[in-house]
Amino acid sequence: MCVDILTRLKLLPTLIPVLKLIETLVIMIPPFASDLLTAQTSANDAPHVSLFASSLAEIVAQQLAPPPINLKEKEKSKDPPSPWDRQKTRIGEAILDVLEALVWQVEPECVLRMTVLPSWAVKRALRLLVMFVVHKPLLRFLLGLYGPNGEKVPQYDLARVPLIQRLCGYLILSHRWASHTEIYEMASSIFAFFATLTEVHDDGTGLLVDSIWVIPSLIAFLAHSSARLFEEDDSIVNGGEEHQLLAVRSLFRASLLLWHTVRPGRDDAVDLRHQILQAAARDPVQFNGLHHLFILTFGRLSYADPPDWLSPELKDVVTKMAEFARDLLESVVEGPELDNIWEAYQQSDETDDGVTDEEEMARQMNMEVEDDD
Repeated sequence: MCVDILTRLKLLPTLIPVLKLIETLVIMIPPFASDLLTAQTSANDAPHVSLFASSLAEIVAQQLAPPPINLKEKEKSKDPPSPWDRQKTRIGEAILDVLEALVWQVEPECVLRMTVLPSWAVKRALRLLVMFVVHKPLLRFLLGLYGPNGEKVPQYDLARVPLIQRLCGYLILSHRWASHTEIYEMASSIFAFFATLTEVHDDGTGLLVDSIWVIPSLIAFLAHSSARLFEEDDSIVNGGEEHQLLAVRSLFRASLLLWHTVRPGRDDAVDLRHQILQAAARDPVQFNGLHHLFILTFGRLSYADPPDWLSPELKDVVTKMAEFARDLLESVVEGPELDNIWEAYQQSDETDDGVTDEEEMARQMNMEVEDDD
Protein backbone atom coordinates (compact mmCIF):
# COMPACT_ATOMS: atom_id res chain seq x y z
CA MET A 1 0.00 0.00 0.00
CA CYS A 2 2.83 2.39 0.90
CA VAL A 3 4.61 1.68 -2.41
CA ASP A 4 1.38 2.30 -4.33
CA ILE A 5 0.83 5.67 -2.61
CA LEU A 6 4.41 6.83 -3.15
CA THR A 7 4.21 5.77 -6.80
CA ARG A 8 1.00 7.68 -7.42
CA LEU A 9 2.39 10.78 -5.67
CA LYS A 10 5.63 10.42 -7.71
CA LEU A 11 7.74 10.59 -4.54
CA LEU A 12 10.49 8.51 -6.12
CA PRO A 13 13.40 9.50 -3.82
CA THR A 14 11.36 8.30 -0.82
CA LEU A 15 10.52 5.08 -2.64
CA ILE A 16 14.09 3.76 -2.67
CA PRO A 17 14.52 3.36 1.14
CA VAL A 18 11.03 1.87 1.34
CA LEU A 19 11.97 -0.79 -1.22
CA LYS A 20 15.21 -1.52 0.65
CA LEU A 21 13.21 -1.95 3.87
CA ILE A 22 10.84 -4.35 2.12
CA GLU A 23 13.81 -6.32 0.79
CA THR A 24 15.20 -6.66 4.32
CA LEU A 25 11.84 -7.79 5.73
CA VAL A 26 11.45 -10.40 3.00
CA ILE A 27 14.90 -11.82 3.76
CA MET A 28 14.53 -11.74 7.56
CA ILE A 29 10.90 -12.86 7.76
CA PRO A 30 10.25 -15.42 4.95
CA PRO A 31 6.43 -15.60 5.39
CA PHE A 32 6.31 -11.87 4.72
CA ALA A 33 7.04 -12.52 1.02
CA SER A 34 3.77 -14.33 0.36
CA ASP A 35 1.82 -11.93 2.57
CA LEU A 36 3.22 -9.03 0.57
CA LEU A 37 2.19 -10.54 -2.77
CA THR A 38 -1.31 -11.51 -1.62
CA ALA A 39 -2.13 -8.19 0.06
CA GLN A 40 -5.19 -6.44 -1.42
CA THR A 41 -6.89 -3.12 -0.83
CA SER A 42 -10.44 -4.48 -0.85
CA ALA A 43 -12.44 -7.66 -1.22
CA ASN A 44 -13.30 -6.61 -4.77
CA ASP A 45 -9.69 -6.94 -6.00
CA ALA A 46 -8.98 -9.79 -8.41
CA PRO A 47 -7.58 -12.70 -6.36
CA HIS A 48 -4.69 -13.34 -8.77
CA VAL A 49 -3.53 -9.71 -8.92
CA SER A 50 -0.88 -8.45 -6.51
CA LEU A 51 -1.13 -4.79 -5.51
CA PHE A 52 2.58 -4.71 -4.69
CA ALA A 53 3.62 -6.34 -7.97
CA SER A 54 1.29 -4.05 -9.92
CA SER A 55 2.87 -1.03 -8.24
CA LEU A 56 6.34 -2.22 -9.22
CA ALA A 57 5.14 -2.76 -12.78
CA GLU A 58 3.76 0.78 -12.86
CA ILE A 59 7.10 2.17 -11.69
CA VAL A 60 8.96 0.26 -14.38
CA ALA A 61 6.50 1.22 -17.12
CA GLN A 62 6.23 4.92 -16.26
CA GLN A 63 9.61 5.80 -14.81
CA LEU A 64 12.15 3.37 -16.26
CA ALA A 65 10.92 2.84 -19.82
CA PRO A 66 13.25 4.32 -22.43
CA PRO A 67 11.80 7.44 -24.10
CA PRO A 68 10.60 7.10 -27.70
CA ILE A 69 13.35 7.95 -30.16
CA ASN A 70 12.79 9.79 -33.42
CA LEU A 71 15.58 8.39 -35.57
CA LYS A 72 15.43 11.22 -38.09
CA GLU A 73 15.70 13.88 -35.40
CA LYS A 74 18.48 11.90 -33.69
CA GLU A 75 20.50 11.86 -36.93
CA LYS A 76 20.13 15.63 -37.33
CA SER A 77 20.99 16.43 -33.73
CA LYS A 78 24.65 16.95 -32.83
CA ASP A 79 24.00 16.99 -29.09
CA PRO A 80 25.36 14.03 -27.10
CA PRO A 81 22.74 11.68 -25.61
CA SER A 82 21.63 12.66 -22.12
CA PRO A 83 23.11 10.48 -19.36
CA TRP A 84 20.83 7.96 -17.69
CA ASP A 85 19.30 9.46 -14.57
CA ARG A 86 21.19 8.12 -11.54
CA GLN A 87 17.97 8.12 -9.54
CA LYS A 88 16.30 5.86 -12.08
CA THR A 89 19.27 3.53 -11.87
CA ARG A 90 18.91 3.31 -8.09
CA ILE A 91 15.17 2.64 -8.39
CA GLY A 92 15.77 -0.10 -10.95
CA GLU A 93 18.39 -1.68 -8.70
CA ALA A 94 16.04 -1.52 -5.70
CA ILE A 95 13.23 -3.20 -7.65
CA LEU A 96 15.52 -5.99 -8.83
CA ASP A 97 16.83 -6.48 -5.28
CA VAL A 98 13.28 -6.90 -3.99
CA LEU A 99 12.38 -9.33 -6.76
CA GLU A 100 15.50 -11.40 -6.11
CA ALA A 101 14.64 -11.60 -2.41
CA LEU A 102 11.06 -12.59 -3.21
CA VAL A 103 12.17 -15.34 -5.59
CA TRP A 104 13.97 -17.12 -2.76
CA GLN A 105 11.21 -16.77 -0.17
CA VAL A 106 7.85 -16.80 -1.95
CA GLU A 107 5.49 -19.77 -1.70
CA PRO A 108 4.85 -21.70 -4.97
CA GLU A 109 1.20 -20.66 -5.18
CA CYS A 110 2.22 -16.98 -5.23
CA VAL A 111 4.94 -17.19 -7.87
CA LEU A 112 2.79 -16.03 -10.80
CA ARG A 113 1.98 -12.82 -8.93
CA MET A 114 5.60 -11.77 -9.52
CA THR A 115 5.26 -11.38 -13.32
CA VAL A 116 5.75 -7.62 -13.15
CA LEU A 117 8.40 -6.76 -15.72
CA PRO A 118 6.89 -5.38 -18.95
CA SER A 119 7.79 -6.96 -22.26
CA TRP A 120 10.23 -4.22 -23.31
CA ALA A 121 12.33 -4.88 -20.19
CA VAL A 122 12.42 -8.62 -20.89
CA LYS A 123 13.41 -7.98 -24.52
CA ARG A 124 16.24 -5.67 -23.52
CA ALA A 125 17.47 -8.16 -20.92
CA LEU A 126 17.51 -10.95 -23.51
CA ARG A 127 19.44 -8.81 -25.96
CA LEU A 128 21.98 -8.01 -23.26
CA LEU A 129 22.26 -11.72 -22.46
CA VAL A 130 23.27 -12.43 -26.07
CA MET A 131 26.04 -9.83 -25.74
CA PHE A 132 27.21 -11.40 -22.48
CA VAL A 133 27.47 -14.90 -23.89
CA VAL A 134 30.35 -14.03 -26.22
CA HIS A 135 32.62 -13.59 -23.19
CA LYS A 136 33.64 -17.07 -22.12
CA PRO A 137 34.48 -16.32 -18.45
CA LEU A 138 31.19 -14.47 -18.01
CA LEU A 139 29.32 -17.30 -19.69
CA ARG A 140 30.54 -19.74 -17.05
CA PHE A 141 28.98 -17.59 -14.34
CA LEU A 142 25.72 -17.18 -16.29
CA LEU A 143 25.41 -20.93 -16.65
CA GLY A 144 26.17 -21.45 -12.98
CA LEU A 145 29.31 -23.49 -13.63
CA TYR A 146 31.30 -21.24 -11.29
CA GLY A 147 30.39 -19.55 -8.03
CA PRO A 148 30.71 -15.82 -7.20
CA ASN A 149 34.35 -16.24 -6.14
CA GLY A 150 35.37 -18.17 -9.25
CA GLU A 151 35.18 -21.58 -7.63
CA LYS A 152 33.85 -24.46 -9.73
CA VAL A 153 30.45 -25.72 -8.63
CA PRO A 154 30.67 -29.42 -7.65
CA GLN A 155 28.25 -32.00 -9.07
CA TYR A 156 26.77 -29.55 -11.56
CA ASP A 157 23.72 -30.91 -13.40
CA LEU A 158 24.11 -29.98 -17.08
CA ALA A 159 20.59 -31.24 -17.82
CA ARG A 160 19.02 -28.65 -15.52
CA VAL A 161 20.86 -25.36 -16.05
CA PRO A 162 18.55 -22.71 -14.51
CA LEU A 163 19.26 -20.05 -17.14
CA ILE A 164 18.50 -22.42 -20.01
CA GLN A 165 15.31 -23.52 -18.27
CA ARG A 166 14.12 -19.91 -17.93
CA LEU A 167 14.85 -19.12 -21.58
CA CYS A 168 12.92 -22.20 -22.66
CA GLY A 169 10.07 -21.05 -20.45
CA TYR A 170 9.81 -17.87 -22.50
CA LEU A 171 9.61 -19.92 -25.71
CA ILE A 172 6.66 -21.99 -24.55
CA LEU A 173 4.80 -19.59 -22.25
CA SER A 174 5.31 -16.04 -23.57
CA HIS A 175 2.20 -16.28 -25.79
CA ARG A 176 0.14 -16.04 -22.59
CA TRP A 177 1.21 -12.46 -21.82
CA ALA A 178 3.20 -10.94 -24.72
CA SER A 179 2.11 -9.67 -28.12
CA HIS A 180 3.06 -11.71 -31.18
CA THR A 181 5.67 -9.16 -32.21
CA GLU A 182 7.22 -9.25 -28.74
CA ILE A 183 7.23 -13.05 -28.80
CA TYR A 184 9.14 -13.13 -32.08
CA GLU A 185 11.64 -10.51 -30.92
CA MET A 186 12.29 -12.33 -27.63
CA ALA A 187 12.55 -15.67 -29.43
CA SER A 188 15.09 -14.19 -31.84
CA SER A 189 17.35 -13.24 -28.92
CA ILE A 190 16.93 -16.67 -27.32
CA PHE A 191 17.85 -18.44 -30.57
CA ALA A 192 20.88 -16.15 -30.91
CA PHE A 193 21.91 -17.01 -27.34
CA PHE A 194 21.68 -20.75 -27.97
CA ALA A 195 23.47 -20.50 -31.32
CA THR A 196 26.28 -18.40 -29.81
CA LEU A 197 26.50 -20.83 -26.89
CA THR A 198 27.34 -23.65 -29.30
CA GLU A 199 30.16 -21.56 -30.77
CA VAL A 200 31.66 -20.13 -27.58
CA HIS A 201 31.32 -22.96 -25.07
CA ASP A 202 33.52 -26.04 -25.51
CA ASP A 203 30.47 -28.27 -25.23
CA GLY A 204 27.73 -25.79 -26.15
CA THR A 205 25.86 -28.23 -28.38
CA GLY A 206 26.09 -30.85 -25.64
CA LEU A 207 24.47 -28.40 -23.20
CA LEU A 208 21.51 -27.97 -25.56
CA VAL A 209 21.19 -31.70 -26.22
CA ASP A 210 21.54 -32.73 -22.57
CA SER A 211 19.04 -30.13 -21.39
CA ILE A 212 15.65 -31.61 -20.62
CA TRP A 213 13.97 -28.46 -21.97
CA VAL A 214 15.69 -27.13 -25.12
CA ILE A 215 14.56 -29.61 -27.80
CA PRO A 216 10.98 -29.98 -26.45
CA SER A 217 10.65 -26.19 -26.13
CA LEU A 218 11.81 -25.61 -29.71
CA ILE A 219 9.24 -28.15 -30.93
CA ALA A 220 6.49 -26.50 -28.87
CA PHE A 221 7.45 -23.05 -30.20
CA LEU A 222 7.45 -24.32 -33.78
CA ALA A 223 4.06 -25.96 -33.26
CA HIS A 224 2.43 -22.82 -31.89
CA SER A 225 4.03 -20.45 -34.41
CA SER A 226 3.50 -22.63 -37.49
CA ALA A 227 -0.16 -23.08 -36.60
CA ARG A 228 -0.58 -19.30 -36.64
CA LEU A 229 1.11 -19.06 -40.03
CA PHE A 230 -0.55 -21.94 -41.87
CA GLU A 231 -3.98 -21.47 -40.31
CA GLU A 232 -3.95 -17.83 -41.42
CA ASP A 233 -4.06 -16.04 -38.08
CA ASP A 234 -5.54 -12.59 -38.66
CA SER A 235 -2.71 -10.84 -36.85
CA ILE A 236 -0.23 -12.26 -39.38
CA VAL A 237 -2.34 -12.03 -42.52
CA ASN A 238 -3.39 -8.44 -41.81
CA GLY A 239 -0.31 -7.44 -39.83
CA GLY A 240 1.68 -6.19 -42.78
CA GLU A 241 4.88 -7.43 -44.40
CA GLU A 242 7.07 -6.57 -41.40
CA HIS A 243 5.00 -8.74 -39.07
CA GLN A 244 4.96 -11.57 -41.60
CA LEU A 245 8.73 -11.29 -41.93
CA LEU A 246 9.12 -11.61 -38.13
CA ALA A 247 6.86 -14.66 -38.05
CA VAL A 248 8.57 -16.51 -40.90
CA ARG A 249 12.07 -15.57 -39.75
CA SER A 250 11.35 -16.87 -36.22
CA LEU A 251 10.10 -20.16 -37.63
CA PHE A 252 13.15 -20.48 -39.85
CA ARG A 253 15.61 -19.75 -37.03
CA ALA A 254 13.87 -22.19 -34.67
CA SER A 255 13.86 -24.99 -37.24
CA LEU A 256 17.49 -24.31 -38.20
CA LEU A 257 18.59 -24.32 -34.55
CA LEU A 258 16.75 -27.58 -33.93
CA TRP A 259 18.29 -29.10 -37.07
CA HIS A 260 21.82 -28.10 -36.00
CA THR A 261 21.21 -29.41 -32.48
CA VAL A 262 19.81 -32.78 -33.57
CA ARG A 263 22.14 -33.24 -36.59
CA PRO A 264 19.84 -35.69 -38.41
CA GLY A 265 21.51 -38.17 -40.76
CA ARG A 266 24.94 -37.92 -39.12
CA ASP A 267 26.71 -40.59 -37.11
CA ASP A 268 26.45 -38.44 -33.98
CA ALA A 269 22.80 -37.56 -34.55
CA VAL A 270 20.56 -37.16 -31.50
CA ASP A 271 17.82 -39.75 -30.99
CA LEU A 272 15.04 -37.22 -31.47
CA ARG A 273 12.20 -39.70 -30.96
CA HIS A 274 13.66 -40.71 -27.59
CA GLN A 275 14.07 -37.05 -26.59
CA ILE A 276 10.44 -36.33 -27.43
CA LEU A 277 9.04 -39.29 -25.50
CA GLN A 278 11.31 -38.57 -22.52
CA ALA A 279 10.13 -34.94 -22.41
CA ALA A 280 6.50 -36.01 -22.10
CA ALA A 281 7.43 -38.39 -19.29
CA ARG A 282 9.53 -35.82 -17.40
CA ASP A 283 7.11 -32.90 -17.68
CA PRO A 284 3.59 -34.08 -18.61
CA VAL A 285 2.15 -30.65 -17.86
CA GLN A 286 4.14 -28.75 -20.50
CA PHE A 287 4.93 -31.55 -22.97
CA ASN A 288 2.02 -33.96 -22.87
CA GLY A 289 1.37 -35.33 -26.36
CA LEU A 290 4.57 -33.81 -27.72
CA HIS A 291 5.14 -36.69 -30.15
CA HIS A 292 1.70 -36.21 -31.65
CA LEU A 293 2.31 -32.46 -31.85
CA PHE A 294 5.68 -33.04 -33.53
CA ILE A 295 4.11 -35.23 -36.25
CA LEU A 296 1.43 -32.67 -37.03
CA THR A 297 3.80 -29.70 -36.97
CA PHE A 298 6.66 -31.17 -38.98
CA GLY A 299 4.31 -32.88 -41.39
CA ARG A 300 2.87 -29.48 -42.18
CA LEU A 301 6.27 -27.77 -42.34
CA SER A 302 7.59 -30.55 -44.60
CA TYR A 303 4.76 -31.02 -47.08
CA ALA A 304 2.26 -28.14 -46.92
CA ASP A 305 2.54 -25.42 -49.55
CA PRO A 306 3.53 -21.95 -48.29
CA PRO A 307 0.49 -19.71 -47.67
CA ASP A 308 -0.59 -17.89 -50.85
CA TRP A 309 -0.66 -14.50 -49.15
CA LEU A 310 3.05 -14.49 -48.36
CA SER A 311 5.44 -12.54 -50.58
CA PRO A 312 7.56 -14.56 -53.04
CA GLU A 313 10.64 -13.96 -50.88
CA LEU A 314 8.96 -15.31 -47.74
CA LYS A 315 7.56 -18.27 -49.68
CA ASP A 316 11.14 -19.14 -50.62
CA VAL A 317 12.12 -19.05 -46.94
CA VAL A 318 9.24 -21.40 -46.04
CA THR A 319 10.28 -23.74 -48.88
CA LYS A 320 13.87 -23.76 -47.62
CA MET A 321 12.64 -24.45 -44.10
CA ALA A 322 10.81 -27.53 -45.39
CA GLU A 323 14.18 -29.15 -46.08
CA PHE A 324 15.17 -28.93 -42.40
CA ALA A 325 11.71 -30.07 -41.33
CA ARG A 326 11.80 -33.18 -43.57
CA ASP A 327 15.21 -34.20 -42.22
CA LEU A 328 13.88 -33.92 -38.68
CA LEU A 329 10.61 -35.68 -39.48
CA GLU A 330 12.38 -38.57 -41.18
CA SER A 331 14.56 -39.04 -38.11
CA VAL A 332 11.44 -39.81 -36.06
CA VAL A 333 9.09 -41.63 -38.48
CA GLU A 334 9.75 -43.71 -41.56
CA GLY A 335 8.20 -46.19 -44.01
CA PRO A 336 4.39 -46.38 -44.20
CA GLU A 337 3.95 -43.79 -41.43
CA LEU A 338 5.91 -41.24 -43.44
CA ASP A 339 3.97 -42.11 -46.59
CA ASN A 340 0.70 -41.54 -44.70
CA ILE A 341 1.82 -38.07 -43.66
CA TRP A 342 2.77 -37.13 -47.21
CA GLU A 343 -0.53 -38.49 -48.60
CA ALA A 344 -2.55 -36.64 -45.98
CA TYR A 345 -1.15 -33.30 -47.10
CA GLN A 346 -1.69 -34.12 -50.76
CA GLN A 347 -5.33 -34.80 -49.94
CA SER A 348 -5.57 -31.56 -47.99
CA ASP A 349 -4.51 -29.65 -51.10
CA GLU A 350 -7.69 -30.83 -52.80
CA THR A 351 -10.08 -29.50 -50.14
CA ASP A 352 -12.11 -26.37 -50.72
CA ASP A 353 -10.76 -24.26 -47.88
CA GLY A 354 -7.15 -25.46 -48.01
CA VAL A 355 -7.05 -26.03 -44.26
CA THR A 356 -7.09 -29.52 -42.77
CA ASP A 357 -8.46 -30.03 -39.28
CA GLU A 358 -5.74 -31.43 -37.01
CA GLU A 359 -7.95 -34.21 -35.62
CA GLU A 360 -8.88 -35.28 -39.14
CA MET A 361 -5.22 -35.17 -40.16
CA ALA A 362 -4.30 -37.38 -37.22
CA ARG A 363 -7.04 -39.83 -38.20
CA GLN A 364 -5.79 -39.97 -41.79
CA MET A 365 -2.27 -40.67 -40.60
CA ASN A 366 -3.53 -43.22 -38.05
CA MET A 367 -1.31 -41.63 -35.39
CA GLU A 368 -3.41 -40.89 -32.34
CA VAL A 369 -1.57 -39.78 -29.23
CA GLU A 370 -2.09 -43.05 -27.39
CA ASP A 371 -0.26 -44.95 -30.16
CA ASP A 372 2.93 -42.97 -29.57
CA ASP A 373 3.87 -45.03 -26.55
